[in-house]
Amino acid sequence: MSVKEAGSNFADVIADVRKEGPIQIVDGSEVVATIMPPAKISSPEGRRQALLDLIEEMRQQPPLGLGKFDRAKLHDERLL
Repeated sequence: MSVKEAGSNFADVIADVRKEGPIQIVDGSEVVATIMPPAKISSPEGRRQALLDLIEEMRQQPPLGLGKFDRAKLHDERLL
């Protein structure tokens, strides 16, 4: 579904997600978002698997190139 179509019919998009599951939003040929129902995680093992899935998804993302940093650098006085 295109960005324009999703924006024009957002209530319909949500209804479709409820009925059919995840919908990808595209800008031209690039997927820019996925809208999906919330995960229903009720057991400890389900939560663990959701966390493992999230970690794996994050590992597949390109690195941000921030380099190494530590807590002291996060609280640099120049940023206050």
